[in-house]
Amino acid sequence: MVLKTVAFLVGICVLGAGCATTTIGEHFQKHALNRASFEMQCPKERLQIKGLNEELERLGPATGDQVGVSGCGKHAVYVLTQNGWILNSGGL
Repeated sequence: MVLKTVAFLVGICVLGAGCATTTIGEHFQKHALNRASFEMQCPKERLQIKGLNEELERLGPATGDQVGVSGCGKHAVYVLTQNGWILNSGGL
């Protein structure tokens, strides 16, 4: 019985339905860093990111997570929504 339960849970993880393997920082870098670079008119190599409401190392990005981005004398806040990471601050 235990073996069947373990096999079932592994199956769920393989399908991606229940095991978070991406951190907030990794998710932002993969899905939003190029956009932040464009919006801030700053090469992505010069951008620094910081988790604002959660640590960047936390697994499982969730709606409402906030990341601060700074570089080239500018700063911005991005929030994760159901539609992806969006700019949530003005004044760029």
